[in-house]
Amino acid sequence: MHVLLRCPTCLFDYLEHYSESRAAKRFIAAILAVVFLIALALIELNRLGLLSPELSAFVPANHFKAINLGFILLLALEIADLVFALPASVSRSVGKQIEVLSLILLRNTFKELSHYDFPAEITHNVVGVLDIACDAGAAIFLFVVLGIFYRLQPWPYQMPETDKLEFIALKKCVSLVIFVIFAVIVGFFLFSPHVGWDVGKVFESFYTCLIFSDILIVLVSLRYLPVYHALFRNSAYAVATLLIRLALVAPPFYNAGISVLAALLVLAIALSYSKFSASFKAQGG
Repeated sequence: MHVLLRCPTCLFDYLEHYSESRAAKRFIAAILAVVFLIALALIELNRLGLLSPELSAFVPANHFKAINLGFILLLALEIADLVFALPASVSRSVGKQIEVLSLILLRNTFKELSHYDFPAEITHNVVGVLDIACDAGAAIFLFVVLGIFYRLQPWPYQMPETDKLEFIALKKCVSLVIFVIFAVIVGFFLFSPHVGWDVGKVFESFYTCLIFSDILIVLVSLRYLPVYHALFRNSAYAVATLLIRLALVAPPFYNAGISVLAALLVLAIALSYSKFSASFKAQGG
């Protein structure tokens, strides 16, 4: 491994090891539960008129806002896992992207419910109910597709051990850069007085960065895997990332359709690669 890759690789390994430790997971789970309960309590106090006017202006009066907050925190954790999955394999990375998208769709259902005085108003809004049903249905479809996709994962590429370690180290460097970019994006939307906090914009910007990182990994992989079937597979997965990015900005109903299309593309790539990769290898491609 090149000496310039050792420091970022060690840093990545340390962060990954800490994030996957049982102590870290238990601590994070406790924090999420406490934040969710505090949010519910504040919302209930606000509904009862027991908060000061200053605090009441920042606390919503709909309990579904607390669920929305919980999903936002879960999505932040999933994005962290996605960053750590990037060096493992392209398949694992795109699988984590679909996982995040499915959770975003579930979050959208609760976000839509938070706009109404449940259940009175929602029962008279057919469009809103259909939007919720489409997002929830698409999320379930993505969950099923992921189960099939993970079963179809191919055997690892065969390459010299030194090349394999160097390739993984390079992907870890890319992952660290993506992690820093995500932190900058969150800070920008959280603290910029001219932009304001917009969670949707955070995920849109992050997936835009993922598109470029996927293409970069495809180009870097040419040095270690200069074969057609691997190049096509990795490039097609980058197209799936592009579709996910489009789904995040698409209007209601279209976002669910594009999400399903992205999942089907990922599944089709995995199926075809599992079926025909041996034939391409036999032909030297």
